[in-house]
Amino acid sequence: MSKLKRIKLKSQDPVEIVKVRDTIDDRNNDDAEEEGTRQLLNGGVEGKEGDKTPPPDDCERQLLSSSKQVTELVLQTERDLLARNSLPEKSFKVLSWNVNGLNGILNGKAAQINGNKGSNVLQQLVQEEGNVDVIFLQETKLQDAKCAAFEDVLPGYVAHWSCSKTKKGYAGVAAFVHEKYVKRCISSYSDANKGSSRGKQATLASFFPTKGKETEPTKGAEGRIAAMKTAACKSASMASSCSIKDKEIEDGDSSVEALQVLSVRRGCDGEDDEDEEGRVLTLEFGSFWVVGVYVTNSGMKLERLEYRLKQWNPSFQAYLARLNAVKPALVVGDMNVAPEASDVYNAGAKHLAKVPGLTPEEREAHAAWLRTGWKDTFRALHPDARGAYTYWNVKTRARAENKGLRLDLAVIGAADMDGGRGVRVRDSFILHEATIGFSDHAPIGVVLDLGA
Repeated sequence: MSKLKRIKLKSQDPVEIVKVRDTIDDRNNDDAEEEGTRQLLNGGVEGKEGDKTPPPDDCERQLLSSSKQVTELVLQTERDLLARNSLPEKSFKVLSWNVNGLNGILNGKAAQINGNKGSNVLQQLVQEEGNVDVIFLQETKLQDAKCAAFEDVLPGYVAHWSCSKTKKGYAGVAAFVHEKYVKRCISSYSDANKGSSRGKQATLASFFPTKGKETEPTKGAEGRIAAMKTAACKSASMASSCSIKDKEIEDGDSSVEALQVLSVRRGCDGEDDEDEEGRVLTLEFGSFWVVGVYVTNSGMKLERLEYRLKQWNPSFQAYLARLNAVKPALVVGDMNVAPEASDVYNAGAKHLAKVPGLTPEEREAHAAWLRTGWKDTFRALHPDARGAYTYWNVKTRARAENKGLRLDLAVIGAADMDGGRGVRVRDSFILHEATIGFSDHAPIGVVLDLGA
């Protein structure tokens, strides 16, 4: 049988060093390997509480040092405290949170326990953070018919939804936009959207040439980009022609057009605005886009890995490239990949290559996408931050020990990280403490400087 022996070496360093010896006989024991995989992923094979196993003697130390199968595993559970940057004069703050079931965080046990605060967790999050312009949610797990009951959970914000049509209680994304950005010019939305935030939004098809009607100058990606630029110009023109009643922005302020919501769209296939699994919502503002995404998971047995790599990723990334060619595009959400070793608490563990979101194929695909001209805003601002995770396994209570992964990301075009087109990333952060007990994910946030 396979045996896994773990010996902790005490150290003053906050990084926990663990020696792992795995002696395997000639038989192939897949069950034991899978069990070891699950144990390591969920925090390792720890001794029972109070276990007083003595340290290894000289003989055992010699055996460990001479074994070819000895590996050194570094568990990074200490979290660096990162300073937040001050808000610029013209700021735009976006939050994103995988809620793992909207009904659960608002009406479940956690909500009942925290109910004495007088407001739900979304209200508390927005109030405590302050100056939140948009908040995206992932894994709402709602169906269209249930959305109306959650329209007013965040007073002062207008809700938009994209729900899964393939199965119930699955996926789903939402966006809550501060009402000051939508009440000025509601006519900038499609007519079908008037009076209902759940109505059919402006279609993506309107931004792309109709099949069979392409002329030579508008074929291919260049034609689609040109069509999007034309549509964006029309939307901006419509918005600028509306009367501005919001007293917070003075007449003649150049930021008015930049803060107009011009459209809200679902999906990314370029021909249909419907998103069958409820994974993508795009908000178009006058001078930039904000996209909320819940990237498909590859599955515990990696049964969707090929679909993700060959279909979902290319389609989504091509969509973002078309958006970014028109104006700056910020993408936030649960991207279901831990990009770097520093985004994994037990980086180096052999089993990680078979864990969804940590496979070499997924990580390389993400890195290749970034190399085409995108920046991970958090790592750009905090390249050496340790223990900065956004997901923890609830069943193993991993959050208490910060044994997590960074799966929730905010990505922007590389040219716009430092203000190349009038938008600059001022801050990118993780709200570690804000929502403990409600979800297996922590919210993330990004602040744009619109005065760049």
